[in-house]
Amino acid sequence: MNEIDPTFEFEIINIKLQTEKNENERYDAYKAIIYRLVERKFHSAVGENKHMIIYSAYPKITETGVEYIYGKIGKGIYFTDKEGSAIDIESLETENEIYDTSKIYNPDITDYVFIPAAHRLCVRIGKKITGNQVRRFLLSNAQSIVDKGDKIEIELQKEETTIEELLKAKKVHKLDYSISYTNDDTLGAAASLFDRRLKKSQIGKIQLKAEADHNDQMKVEGEEILEGGIELARSNGTINSAEITTIGGERKLLSTKEIPKRVKIKSDYETFRNALVSTIMLIFRSNL
Repeated sequence: MNEIDPTFEFEIINIKLQTEKNENERYDAYKAIIYRLVERKFHSAVGENKHMIIYSAYPKITETGVEYIYGKIGKGIYFTDKEGSAIDIESLETENEIYDTSKIYNPDITDYVFIPAAHRLCVRIGKKITGNQVRRFLLSNAQSIVDKGDKIEIELQKEETTIEELLKAKKVHKLDYSISYTNDDTLGAAASLFDRRLKKSQIGKIQLKAEADHNDQMKVEGEEILEGGIELARSNGTINSAEITTIGGERKLLSTKEIPKRVKIKSDYETFRNALVSTIMLIFRSNL
């Protein structure tokens, strides 16, 4: 394929296994998630009469030795019943139809790249497929293909401006977040400490709702359940809501629920995957 597109834009999904497997076994388990989805031909609804499927998976290794899997995601019309009805526009009559339930019709198609070492699935946007739709597809199917005893958490990587505004706020009055622990992401000090405590306590997921006392502001800096939790929400959860006073004195509400992080890669079609993998490893595995 000789497509030229100087800018490729991606949304990022963090796929996390909570497991007793060792590092090598966990690495293989991440790869198996993608391969099993394709081999078992899983598809599921991500909208009314719209089903999604990951229908190809090819392994490759970058020049620096980082393994990744790439392929195609499709989303299109799917008929759940073999028989239905239609209105014939010419005759203005209702007639019976036989649907082919082995096909997804008129699909929108996009590229994906999965990096097992960072357990990130990157979805190319601008093709009528969003990271949140892929997240819904994974939530519907991924748990059924992981090994017995393992649990999977799937989070959409959040845009960082809101997180930074929250961390730099003059005052934080209320905070509501939901997070799960990481699989060895690069973290700041408070987030790293909180992450270790969650793992030590075997807490796979936690929601915190905090409200300031009579002082009308909470001490965030250096506090693991506040600063650490906010930091973890970048990749491993969601700021459901936060009430702050900005540096400029404005009192406002923040949330990261609907704000995905996007990564832009300037490249041609033949080499964008290598550039993307390098970028993801730099962001999430700079400690390696």
